[in-house]
Amino acid sequence: MAVLLTVLQLPAPAFADGRPMFALNEQGFQEFVRDGALISGAVVMGVQFHRMAKDVPALSAYVPAEWRGDRLCLRVVSSNGFYQGIAPYDVPSDWSGGFADLDFPIKARHGPMLKGLSEGDLSILLAKGECEGSATPVASVAYWDAETSDQVDLMLNSFRADLVYAYVEGRDTPVKCEKLDEEDATTFDTRCPIELKSPAGPRTIETYRIVGGKPSPAASIVIWFPDP
Repeated sequence: MAVLLTVLQLPAPAFADGRPMFALNEQGFQEFVRDGALISGAVVMGVQFHRMAKDVPALSAYVPAEWRGDRLCLRVVSSNGFYQGIAPYDVPSDWSGGFADLDFPIKARHGPMLKGLSEGDLSILLAKGECEGSATPVASVAYWDAETSDQVDLMLNSFRADLVYAYVEGRDTPVKCEKLDEEDATTFDTRCPIELKSPAGPRTIETYRIVGGKPSPAASIVIWFPDP
């Protein structure tokens, strides 16, 4: 059973600590709190850097200039599938690119739960397009309680794969991904640490999974990386 909680759009400050803030668009913010786990058929569940929160969890993201005037969808999911937050944004038509804070008005009673989750407990995916879309996403990097980092994590649902590798366009050496220790992980169970390197821009990442000694179909995603 899922409980749907909707927060109407509230005015957001134009700047937070000198950085622009993207307000929710007219579709508003949705939170789902479930009695049972969310089962997803997607492989790529997050592109993120996560640091333990000291206060109320806060989100920011790199939004390239090429996305000006586009609609964005942010999804936050816990590894056990009990929590999901969905937030839509519109990129200003005069956006020049860079980092922005994201209005993500968590219900007060859910803040302590999210604050207490470890880096392996949440996936954060900021993708271009409508939240209802199901196409392979074009994503950027989201930051949970952090500024920037020289490495981001690609969070995957490996479907109980024995081995997982990620190939980054333009790089010769694949990334060997690691299993998360979470026993109740259902929405994602694997993390691929991707090093940020110049120049910034879009890179196609293909993930390959070995299940029962046999290769599974590859999954790909385009990710816009900021400069490290």
